[in-house]
Amino acid sequence: MADAQLGLSSMTAAHVAEILTHVYRRNLTRQRAAALLASAKGLVARRLNQILEALSGDVLLCDPYINDKTLLALTAVPKGSPIKLLTLNISDPPQFRRNLHAYQREYGNLEIRVSHTKDLHDRYIIDDAGMWLLGQSLNGIGKKQTFLVLVGADIRQLVSDGFLRRWNSASLWS
Repeated sequence: MADAQLGLSSMTAAHVAEILTHVYRRNLTRQRAAALLASAKGLVARRLNQILEALSGDVLLCDPYINDKTLLALTAVPKGSPIKLLTLNISDPPQFRRNLHAYQREYGNLEIRVSHTKDLHDRYIIDDAGMWLLGQSLNGIGKKQTFLVLVGADIRQLVSDGFLRRWNSASLWS
């Protein structure tokens, strides 16, 4: 069933303004609602950058869809933190390979493996201190509304174990 049929389609600025005006009796123009929605997208991108800058120890990253923008986001991770990135799809492999080599010359902390199973869906980051669930791939953060959720240590451990099992059976990409 389509998202729109389930009522899950994203809200437009006009929808937000209408709800605030009619339900909450707050007068808000569509233009102001659009500005608020746009700033929320930027806020998530800034918060993700803060999270990446604060990562420590080994970093496990699962993101089924990566491209050059993924590498750009990873420049925020401290150079001393090795990154294991598990994926399914790499956009424009020749271009990505060139940019990966440039990234490795500067940072040298990234290993990418491609899973043979097609069961990767969720996007998450695990480090020594915790785990973050991402509502969309790193290369899309800031384009649409999304979420970043810090999860508990129990979930972190279970997901980390599953990541390492998949990692060990995945193929090195270089």
